[in-house]
Amino acid sequence: SDDSDEYDDELEDDSDAELMSDDFDTDETPQDHETRKQSRWFKDFFKTLDSCSIEQLNDVERQWHCPVCQRGAGAIDWFRGLQPLLTHAKTKISKRPKLHQEFAALLEEELRTRGASAVPPAGEVFGKWKGLEESDKEIVWPPMVIIMNTRLEKDDNDKWTGMGSRELLEYFSSFSASRARHSYGPMGHRGKSVLIFEPSAVGYAEAERLSRHFQDTGRDREAWNRTKIPVFRQLYGYMAEKQDLESFNQHSPG
Repeated sequence: SDDSDEYDDELEDDSDAELMSDDFDTDETPQDHETRKQSRWFKDFFKTLDSCSIEQLNDVERQWHCPVCQRGAGAIDWFRGLQPLLTHAKTKISKRPKLHQEFAALLEEELRTRGASAVPPAGEVFGKWKGLEESDKEIVWPPMVIIMNTRLEKDDNDKWTGMGSRELLEYFSSFSASRARHSYGPMGHRGKSVLIFEPSAVGYAEAERLSRHFQDTGRDREAWNRTKIPVFRQLYGYMAEKQDLESFNQHSPG
């Protein structure tokens, strides 16, 4: 039918023109939550979600497809758990960004209403984010990025000094970290710091973006491990894993 042809065209369209279709009113006529869930983009997904128990919603091994990516390049991608799917929807900017934002808002509201723990308690390791990470490394929560080579010089007592929290946060202010901590030993600052991000999908995306920045500039975990004598004030960084924090916490006050 013509309607079917129109649907196919819209699915192949990477723009957000589909927001202006019959089941997506403009901002001037806001729709309620349940009506928006019935959009042809989302209704099958939320029908499945509505049938899930709270245990199923919290299952980090359950796999999900993104409904906005249907028939597109990401249609076959699986997200293990709802939190990685939510992060994808919040941060996808190359394909149908407005639809992804709309879906993220609906999903977040739905999970909040149902009482699902899509965001785990602070300090817990959050499963294995296979939808976001190529590796199976366990990601700590809240999201953190280890910053290496933050040691500066020795003070009058022959102890090492290093970058302070305010300086580190200002240095990476474009990445929206919420706080910083540093590792100290008998000789002072150990040159190892950590940026801590808010425990949310946005916080995880910001931490991952910073980690990717270090990777793209050749200053990631592997580069640091190869470095014999680091260049003064050249910082290295990478996503924190469980073993990183275990090492860090042995030498970090508080």
